[in-house]
Amino acid sequence: FPISEEEAQGDKTHLVMAWVLGNIRDPLELMSTHLLSAVLFENSASPLQLALETTDIGTAPSPLCGMDDSGLEMVFVCGVEGSSEDKLEQLEALVLNALQGVADNGVDTARMTALLDQLELQQREVGGGGYPYGLQIMLSCLPTAIHRGDAAAALNIDPILTQLRESIQDPNFIKSLVKRLLIDNQHRVSLVMTPDTKLSQQRIEEEKQKLAAIKATLTEDEKQNIITTAAALKERQTVDDDPEILPKVDLSDIPPVTDTPTFAEQKIANRTATFYPQGTNGLSYQQVITQLPTLNEQQSALLGIHNRVLTDLGVGSKDYLATQNWQTQVCGGINAQSSIRSNLNNEQNVSGYFTLSAKGLNIHNDAISDLLYQTYQHARFDEPQRIRELIAQSRARAEQSVTGNGHSLAMALASQG
Repeated sequence: FPISEEEAQGDKTHLVMAWVLGNIRDPLELMSTHLLSAVLFENSASPLQLALETTDIGTAPSPLCGMDDSGLEMVFVCGVEGSSEDKLEQLEALVLNALQGVADNGVDTARMTALLDQLELQQREVGGGGYPYGLQIMLSCLPTAIHRGDAAAALNIDPILTQLRESIQDPNFIKSLVKRLLIDNQHRVSLVMTPDTKLSQQRIEEEKQKLAAIKATLTEDEKQNIITTAAALKERQTVDDDPEILPKVDLSDIPPVTDTPTFAEQKIANRTATFYPQGTNGLSYQQVITQLPTLNEQQSALLGIHNRVLTDLGVGSKDYLATQNWQTQVCGGINAQSSIRSNLNNEQNVSGYFTLSAKGLNIHNDAISDLLYQTYQHARFDEPQRIRELIAQSRARAEQSVTGNGHSLAMALASQG
């Protein structure tokens, strides 16, 4: 893969292993594979995720890790980034050893149940994510429809979840699944993706040669047509669009009185909470919101790191691995973030707020509340090795995101003056 001379310092190689699995037409096989992927990668307490996070073979798990079900045949990928090509055999041994551990020891039934709860939550949640919900549903079953599977069956997962909840009661279910899909599956490849400082220039030269070859075959009329078309395009792009043709929103479109949401105070896990009833398709959304005090420059700089690591550390007497299991059992994810809000009457008067949030099935409502409270009050920052791992992972993700987010980063930098 291409890399600049400035970025080429140190180990940048990606090492990955990939398996070709069954096809996506079988809804039960598809959901079983998703369950296996969750067993191995759900969080830092998952066996394969833990192995990849704590190894010194690479700096962080590869962003390619996980299952891809966008094609006819599913693909399972795992690996590391920030490594070197001579460590491929070490990675293979590490991964196969982690998989064999699952095949030998299995997974606790309570954890399997929690992972199925997560799959159910993902299906129930009516989220935006940048797309209308209806479009999200259509896109989720599109691969199955494209490959002539039953799209309706792919959406109706309740019978499949019921069947899987019965299957996981057998301790051998997950053992046989990991052996069949991964350990005994010979449709496997190991890849070494090395950085190349000359690849970008090589691609540019190849494109120039290709364009030169095309140009050599053009007649004079074809060349003139390209010149004329380019000039017409340039002229069109410089024309100012008429904003009057766009629909407008004026004061008459805004209702004079806004609806105030109804709420009530109630006890959750023996703590008072403000409850806003909404139709959430069987899910519970909870937040702990507190106003931030005035922060000095150093504290402000550390706030982002604090928010990043807080939910991945231990809580109380639990270390981070036990806490990750706890989170999986009760919710679909816990998130910490900070924000700035202005006063309604004076936009120059701003305040900072810290928000700790989680979501999960309604049956875990009290447990979610307790998790948020304990995390807020008793998060552990005495796990320095874990904090170093999390910061290293964040750095790797940030470096990788530069290419795809260059425009946004440039705008953010420009807005700072």
